[in-house]
Amino acid sequence: MSVKPQGSDRPEQARATRAAILKAARELFTQHGYADTPTDQLCRRAGVTSGALYHHFRDKRAVFAAVYEILRREISSKVMAAGTDESDLWARFRRGCSAYLDACLDPAVQRIVSLESWSVLGREAMSDMNSARGSGMVSKGMIQMGIEEAIDAGFIDEQPSQPLAEIIGGALGAAGIAIARSENKEVARRELGRAVDWLLGRLKNRVEPNRRTSQPRRRT
Repeated sequence: MSVKPQGSDRPEQARATRAAILKAARELFTQHGYADTPTDQLCRRAGVTSGALYHHFRDKRAVFAAVYEILRREISSKVMAAGTDESDLWARFRRGCSAYLDACLDPAVQRIVSLESWSVLGREAMSDMNSARGSGMVSKGMIQMGIEEAIDAGFIDEQPSQPLAEIIGGALGAAGIAIARSENKEVARRELGRAVDWLLGRLKNRVEPNRRTSQPRRRT
């Protein structure tokens, strides 16, 4: 009979411990907020010692940053998946924006991403993260790519894509905050969705676009 070497399960245990901490943190930060979630309560919910928590994370703020990153990736995945079954490029772009607003109905996104991320992580850290990965509110890099494709296809007039991406990304981020702060979030989602749809509709050319098959050009 073979004997499992001592310590051979440590990487798996480490992953399980980290996952338990992040799961508990997501739940507690959503329910109570960052400031009202003591570290000892987080350890109890995760079923770990304080030593185990500090082995994986520098402090509670680092745990928050990791949960924020998970949510940011979830939002990006939902936005990217939203238009995969759409053949029309402009419809894909609009559905991606709509998918972001749908993601803002998640209580974790509301509390952690929309309301607390900037105050907890700080402007400098958030700016660095956004520059590297795209905003946690909604990736401006993804928006800019969609705008460039729409310009190349003739849906939007020729213009610099980055400023337009900043404006649309800012509008979507503000909509996410408004949903989080609203007493009736479903109603807010519908009303803000109509406003965003109207805004995007004003961008679109009224003339049938001259669709191109070439790869979109990069713009700044």
